Formats: sequence, C-alpha cells, structure tokens
Amino acid sequence: MVNCNKRFRLGVNYWPRHHGVRMWREWEPEEIDREFAEMKSVRLDLARIFIDWDSFQPIKEYLSGGAKRRLLAFRDNESVTSRSNPCMIDPVMVKRFDTLIEIAEKYKIDLEPALITGWMSGAFLEPSYRRDRNVYTDPFMLKWQSKLVQFFAERYKNEKRIWAWALGNECNCMMNCFSEEAAWLWTANLTRTLHLFDPNHPIVSSMHSLGLTSSSTDNKWKIEDQAELCDILAVHPYSEFTPGCELDSPTDIRTVLHAAAESEMYSDLGKKPVLCEETGALGDSRFSQEETAKFLRLRLYTLLSQGNLGCLWWCHTDFTCGDIVPYKYEMMENDGLGIFNRQGNAKPVAYEFQKFSHILDAIGGKLPASEKKAVIIVPRNATSWLPCFNAYVLCKQVGIETDFAWEYDNLSKYQLAICPSVSSASPFWLEGWENLISFAKEGGVLYLSYGGASLRRFGEVFGIKINYRQKRSNQNQVMGFNHNPLYKGSSDWELVFGLTRGKTILSYKNGKPALVENKIGKGKTFFFAEPTEVFLSGIPNAYENNQIYFIYDYLRKSAGIKQEVGISDSQIERISHPIDERSTFLTLVNHHRSSVTVNVRTKRKIKKIEPITESVVVKGIHKNEFKLKINGCEGAILQMEF
Repeated sequence: MVNCNKRFRLGVNYWPRHHGVRMWREWEPEEIDREFAEMKSVRLDLARIFIDWDSFQPIKEYLSGGAKRRLLAFRDNESVTSRSNPCMIDPVMVKRFDTLIEIAEKYKIDLEPALITGWMSGAFLEPSYRRDRNVYTDPFMLKWQSKLVQFFAERYKNEKRIWAWALGNECNCMMNCFSEEAAWLWTANLTRTLHLFDPNHPIVSSMHSLGLTSSSTDNKWKIEDQAELCDILAVHPYSEFTPGCELDSPTDIRTVLHAAAESEMYSDLGKKPVLCEETGALGDSRFSQEETAKFLRLRLYTLLSQGNLGCLWWCHTDFTCGDIVPYKYEMMENDGLGIFNRQGNAKPVAYEFQKFSHILDAIGGKLPASEKKAVIIVPRNATSWLPCFNAYVLCKQVGIETDFAWEYDNLSKYQLAICPSVSSASPFWLEGWENLISFAKEGGVLYLSYGGASLRRFGEVFGIKINYRQKRSNQNQVMGFNHNPLYKGSSDWELVFGLTRGKTILSYKNGKPALVENKIGKGKTFFFAEPTEVFLSGIPNAYENNQIYFIYDYLRKSAGIKQEVGISDSQIERISHPIDERSTFLTLVNHHRSSVTVNVRTKRKIKKIEPITESVVVKGIHKNEFKLKINGCEGAILQMEF
C-alpha cells in the first residue's frame, strides 16, 4: 500500500473558479490546467477532488406496469444498460477524469478523489436515481454505490498520481442514518469493495465530526468504527461547527489547537493516522485576509508537531459562479473561502503554504514524534469532547505532550493520567476505573476533576470522606499557590467532604479543601473539586489571562515529567522532537500578537542551536539556558544539539 506519511502534505479542496460543482458537466480542462498551475506556484502537492455522483453514474430506472423495474439504462442514452456497462459509469466522464490525472501529473500534484459526493457545501446533490431511497440502508443504493467505487478501484489501482481514495465528502451529512450498525455496514460495503479491487491505495474516511462513544446517541458515525474500516481518519475542524471552539480570536491558543487536539484524539482512539482534510477561516465576514494568514500559519505548525499527515484548505479559489446551486443558497460559500481570488491572484494565506513548504524541505518533510508521558482519559460513556479538549490546551500551556486513551487501555508508559471534569452516574466502565486505580498504585499520578460523577471507592482513592452532594447556589473561588485568586467560576455540583488521608494543596476562599493530594500504593492521586475544564469550555478568551494552568504544571512536577525545553510563558507552545540521543527539533508556536523574548531552559547542556526558520532569534547561550525572541503570531523550528 502507498506510504502516505513520507511528507506532511499541503493542499486544497478543489472545484474550478468559473464552474464550481458543475465542473464535470461544463468541462473546461484549460481552466483546470491554469488552476493547477496556481497550486504549483505556491508549492502545493495534494488536491482533493470530487466525483459528481449524478454525472458519473447517470442511472435511470425504466418501469413497467405496477412500477416493476423493466430496465436500467443511462438517463440520456437508453442503449447503454447495466448489461453492457456493469458499473453504469459514463465513459465521457471517465475520459475527463483521465484528463484531470494528466493535468495533475503535469504539475506533480497528487490527487485524493472523493468518490461518493452527495453532500456538498450545505446541499445534498443526490443522484437522480435515488427516488427517496435511504443512501445508507437501501439495497439498491448500496449496490450501485459499491459498483461506482469498484469501477474506480479496478481502473486506477496502479495510478501513482492518486494519493488515496476518500469515501466521499462528509457522507455522514447526506441524510439521517438510523443506527450505528447501519453506518458501519455502509462504510464496510464501500471500503471492502475498494480494498478488494485496489490493494494499493489507502482509504480516507472523510467524515465530519465523528461520535466519541455509543453514549453519543445523536451521532451514529463513531471514531472506532471508521478506524476499523478505513486506513486514514480525517478531521474537518471548523470552529463554527464544533462545540466550544468559536470563543476566541483566530490566533488564540484554543482556536488554533482545535485541529491538533481533534486529530490527536481520533488517532489515539482509532489507532490510525489522521489527515486534516479540510480547514479554513470560513470567509471574509469572519477574518481579514491578514488574520486568515496568521491563523493558517499557526495551525500548520501545530498540525506538523502533532504528527498529522497534512493540511488541506477549503478551498482553492473564490467562485465566479456563486449564483448556482449550492452556492446561491449558502452565502458563506460566496464569502471568499479560497486561497486564490476570483481573478486568480494569490491571497496572503496562499503564501503561508508556500513558505511552509520550504520549511518542510529543511527538516526532511516531517518531524520525528514527540515523547509523551501524560495521557488524557476519555470516559467510555463520554457524550462530549469539551473536557478533554480543554485539558489538552491546559497541557500545552505548561509544555506537557499528551495522548488520549480510554480508561481501560494500557497506561504503563505514562507517568500522569488526567480525568477532566468527570460527570454522570456511570462515567467509566468498572474495569476501566479499576485500571486507573491500579495505574496510580503502581507509581503513576492520577488526577480527576469533579463534575458530579459517581465512582466506586471514591473516598478511598482520593483520601477524602464524602458527606453529601448538593446543587451549587453561588460562585466559588479557589485560592492559588501564591494565595491569590486562581479560579472563580460556577459549577452544577458541590461535593461537601472532609479529609481522611489526603492533604490540602489548594483551598477555597472559605478555607475548605479544593485540590487534594493522596498517596496510594507507589503513586498519588489528585482530586480537584471543580470541573475546571468544562468551566473553561464556555468562557470566551478564557486562556488569555487564566492561571488554571498552574494546577497542570503542579501535576507535571508531581509526576516527575521533566521537560526537554522549559519556557515560562503559557502562550508559547514548545514541543521537542528527538532526532537521536544528542539532538532534537524544537517547535515553537507563539500565540501572542506581538514579538516576545523569553528565557529558555533545557535539561542538558547545549552544544549548538540552528534556527530552521527566520521568525526566531537565539542569543546568550550559556550551559543549558538561552534567550529567544520570536515574532508575534509565528511558529519556529530550531535544531538543537546537546
């Protein structure tokens, strides 16, 4: 199978400027050639393209009396039937697809064809033969979708310009899917057909916002199901369409980290690589062109350091055909989503791709994996990703690189397990909760913040004696390590408790314990009586001045997690990527809007520092310390030798 992880991919989702979704019907290869040349001019190397379902498979059912089917034929050519054309694929469209491959080869741009393109830009572009059938469950629909992907897999299995097959475009948005099992079967039908006829190309899930667990009853499309059946998972991290992600400015640490956090969660829980297949600023009404460029710049650095396969922008160009369906009904699609404008001129965001491509050249195309000694626990009965997402941001603020895991996973390689804002009567499976307790007893540090959960052996694990739980009637204030206010917020539940073996680390203003440390076996537990991660998830600009990350830094130190590189600035991400025993790449992401100079400390004595990027200045190297100046809203990569 094609290795999709040789280089971090840079690309776009593509429809042509003057024809949009009518590309295949209103075929103009000269226009496509010009626009692939535009991609090449800013060093893009991957284009996601879309198969117009109705154009490629123009099936019409001819019925006899009693609505019995007499014949399947082409809509505009009754002489072409399913006997002469078993997959019912229009040969004219196939020739056009072949021409597109030739254009891609000319510019050395790989393709990710999305095969079942029903959902597009807010509209269901259904094939004319659907006739009220359910796309996911009707046998007739399942057969002909399978035939469509069979044709492409069989014909193009040896095509080197194809990078991967995408199942479609956000196929989970086409219509209501009645069950998890139906979603699984639909996916299995297509992926197994593709793998049968094309063992060479990987398959990308290409779904929008997958569900975490079976408790996420409103989303039948699950991470684990898609990961079981597909080779690559995809994220489409648009802030507007993801809970808790449209609260801050486009360059704020939480906004930027949305894509990396979602990708890390999908990858860790699904055990598959992840592609940021769509991202964007969603138009000129939201961000200026300058802010859009900054947003992408920071997102590229965070995705690269997270280990993503690449980043594709939505979309290549602004359209001149905004008066056609679906664009005429979706104003956002007419609001400047492209990296090129209607005249074919590159916007500032396009040049961010170009600059980043040169950086990739300098580091060999991708970064080595970072070391992770902490893990954020995703409860098996979780219904929301918000606690885990905000825990991820807090970890980033204090330089903790973290994985995500279910509570029953093997945690032996970690030193710190974080259970954020745990709620409900059944948050964990029993075997998982016992696994977390064992993790602490064997020498790990277990942290749990309280959102009203019921837990077996609660008091024993955390060294407290529970009196009762009640609804909280007022705001609560936690005092920090310097005895100044650390946290002031509200929560649904107050747990009234005393201490048994636990000791108070932080207190409420009234002196009652808020953060409790307890020794258990060879390790420790920490209980925080506030659902701080959920609280943060509803507060705009929560990460600009909050001090809550001090709790996470205390946890890091308690777990003995030593940073290869330490920076005392919560708005600068710092990620170490070991090359070998004596050298590492250091990725920095500055979320301040202006340049800052910070002191940097390393675990080991520094021998040499080589900046890969021009956005950073290093000076004053002495033993294991140096000063670093980094521009505002910038990323940087250093190569360090010890």
